[in-house]
Amino acid sequence: YDGVSEYLIAMQTMQTASLKVASTFSEIMQQQDPQMQETSKKFLEKNKKLEEWIQEAIHQTCMETIVRPTGEKLNEIPELNTKIALRDQKLLDYDAYRSRWSAETQKNADSEQALKLASKVERARESLEIITKDVLGKCANIKHHSPEIVGAAFSSFVACSAYLHARQAESIEPLLQSLPLSAEAITM
Repeated sequence: YDGVSEYLIAMQTMQTASLKVASTFSEIMQQQDPQMQETSKKFLEKNKKLEEWIQEAIHQTCMETIVRPTGEKLNEIPELNTKIALRDQKLLDYDAYRSRWSAETQKNADSEQALKLASKVERARESLEIITKDVLGKCANIKHHSPEIVGAAFSSFVACSAYLHARQAESIEPLLQSLPLSAEAITM
């Protein structure tokens, strides 16, 4: 979850740096070769379009397919923590009633107080069972959906990365033809 946010920030930082470098080259090329100047302007324009596209398409896709579903599952955890705290309280109640009932039955098992406490112990046990089943169900639900969410998030991440790099290459590759030293740079 945090990694995706860091990735999106890093992508944005990389794209901003790429724009700065392209802008610097464009300024330098204005004073030199006119063909290189034209290529550097095109490179700058393509980088600007890519930056806009990354901000819109990739960011939104990552948010919708990775961050939002993961966040929804993570939102279940505070609810689970609340249920666990409630279960802990029910367990304390049950233990307290059982202890008082045990002490009372040792004094007088047939007393009215022992019967009342026996009833309270039974209600506390039932309440504890219900909340325990609920907690276990929530845990099982999170555990059950975890591989599905992680798998979907990973698939989306790989698809977004592949699409991003393909789109960048598709956009910039035609400029290589006008750069005489590009073949040498690619083979390094």
